[in-house]
Amino acid sequence: MKYGPNVGMILIHKGIVRGFSRDGSPVKGMVVEYDPSEVEAIVEEMLNREGIEHIDVKINSGRLSVGDEIMTVTVAGRYRRDVLPVMDELLSRIKAVVKEREF
Repeated sequence: MKYGPNVGMILIHKGIVRGFSRDGSPVKGMVVEYDPSEVEAIVEEMLNREGIEHIDVKINSGRLSVGDEIMTVTVAGRYRRDVLPVMDELLSRIKAVVKEREF
């Protein structure tokens, strides 16, 4: 992908299914569910932030195995000071609407 002349920084987040939970117990995989319209609304809002030029979110839903990608989030913008806070807030808001159940 070619970015416009205002893009000076791109951040990419890849969420992966780990083989253990936060408490250290083993995990064989997870089930991921979400409403795409909720994520689209968040992205549209965040695109209006100062200095943000492009946001792309891809989320794999259904039954995922250890090592599978859960989501990829890309934020492109002018400067680090524009992009970093948007990525942080975007991930927090997406995590609030995406339901993950480990098994």
